[in-house]
This record gives sequence, C-alpha cells and structure tokens, in this order.
Amino acid sequence: MRARAIALQLRCLVCRNETISSSQAALARDLRLLIRELLCSGNSDKQIIDFIVERYGEYILLQPPFEGPALILWFFPLFVLISSIVYLILAVKVRKSDTLPLLTQKETERIKILMQDCNSR
Repeated sequence: MRARAIALQLRCLVCRNETISSSQAALARDLRLLIRELLCSGNSDKQIIDFIVERYGEYILLQPPFEGPALILWFFPLFVLISSIVYLILAVKVRKSDTLPLLTQKETERIKILMQDCNSR
C-alpha cells in the first residue's frame, strides 16, 4: 500500500505524464521494485522519494515543489492572465481615445451659419 502511494507521486520518465504505478515501461517497473526494496530496508516514504529525486531529478515528481525554479511553473499562468487583462484594458482605453473629439462651441456656430447659407440659396 505504501509502495503504491509512493509510485503514484512519481512520473514515468519514459511515458512522461503517466505515473510509474500505471506505466508499463521497463524503467517504471525497475522503480517500483526499487521502492519495494527501500521499503523493506526500513526507509520512510520521504527518504525513498528524496533518494529517487536525487537520482533522477525533480522532474520525476508529478507535482513539482513550490520553491526555486518551479515557482516559474506555478506562477506563469497567473502572469499570463494578468498581462492579458492589462493589455485588454489598455487597448480599450487607446481605442476610446482614438475617437474624434466633439466640436467646440465656435465650430458648431460656424457650421450652423454655413448650413443656413446653403439652405438660403
């Protein structure tokens, strides 16, 4: 049961987004055997995971830790979302400012005079 719980936390390096528990790859089978051997040796779950991470790197973890370079993975989607919202707001403001300004009072009076002249002819 403990071996299965540990295997569900680890990524198969051959299959990529599949746990070593469900993978049929030879490497996944070897890792499952290694986990059982380490459990029989009396190692804790954390010790086993730490050993495998030390050997294969943090990529083997299905959920990367919330520290160091992995923070980029955690916050990048949020950064993209916020950047997109800011871009849309700025684009709307620029578009609104591109509209033609209203006529001044003087221009309005001048147009009325010109229209009256045209109508009187």
